[in-house]
Amino acid sequence: SQWRRDDPMHKLFVSGANSEDERAISAAADELQKMMSQLSHLKLRAALALRLGRMEEHSSIYGYLDDTKIKDISEMYSLVSSRAIELDADTGLTGIIPFYDMINHSLRPNLNLDYDGEVFELFANRNVEAGEELFLTYTKLGEPMDENNALWALVQWGIPTDKDDIISENDEQ
Repeated sequence: SQWRRDDPMHKLFVSGANSEDERAISAAADELQKMMSQLSHLKLRAALALRLGRMEEHSSIYGYLDDTKIKDISEMYSLVSSRAIELDADTGLTGIIPFYDMINHSLRPNLNLDYDGEVFELFANRNVEAGEELFLTYTKLGEPMDENNALWALVQWGIPTDKDDIISENDEQ
């Protein structure tokens, strides 16, 4: 099914860990670091704790913290939040667009998404050959992939970024 996820962040959500569970967070950070060894273990742990904390915040708002189905809720939160995209940075509008989440990520996409406040347009940004896989960028188009952006792509979507695609702080200057 398209709505499956099998990465350390998702496993952390469904394990029932909370944002103060250092052992579970550290183990998940270990697994993520195997995928991208150049990322700081400390930053990975902080990002994992932030994601868990955000889920706890949402759960408390809606009264789910004491719910007996917290594992199901945690799994759904992980799946939905990994497919949601920010549509408008000014308003914080976030959503899930049918079929959009089925298109894989690339830093060199052949598709773009445009949203003008009312209409979504998904279009090719170059000629696409028959049978060629379609790609979007899950990050901001044109924004350099530095270590922090690579870390969030890994934690948010479970997508490791190739080491050669990450710019160093020295490259930015």
